Amino acid sequence: MEFVIHIVTTTVILLVVSRLLAGFEISSLFTALLTAVILAVLHALLAPLAASLGRALGEMLSQSTLAYPLKIVLIIVVMLVVNAVILKVAAAFGPGFRIDNFGTAIVAAALMVVCNLLIGEAFEFLQSYSGGIEEAAPGPR
Repeated sequence: MEFVIHIVTTTVILLVVSRLLAGFEISSLFTALLTAVILAVLHALLAPLAASLGRALGEMLSQSTLAYPLKIVLIIVVMLVVNAVILKVAAAFGPGFRIDNFGTAIVAAALMVVCNLLIGEAFEFLQSYSGGIEEAAPGPR
């Protein structure tokens, strides 16, 4: 069920980003759904590689306190570049999905990350809110 929710939310996010960003085009709902599946497969295949790359780059920096902000920026940049590459690969496989250039892919990746964070926070809030109500409500007698 979690996979289905992930695909549906990614589909909606793709449609939203296609409306917000010029040069990022999704031709239909079906194309967005197919692209969401392609993105899920690519993320599953490439996420371990991206994590290894991020760790390797992080280890190259010293352990000094001043290096921590640099590590955070480096991780964010690597994440955005990897997500942009994944988007460009998905555009190559997905009919009806087009990204004009790599800069557009990076902006789209950033928008998708922000949308995912907002949706994730909304789901957590709703779960905690509904859980609180269910616990406080009297049960059947």
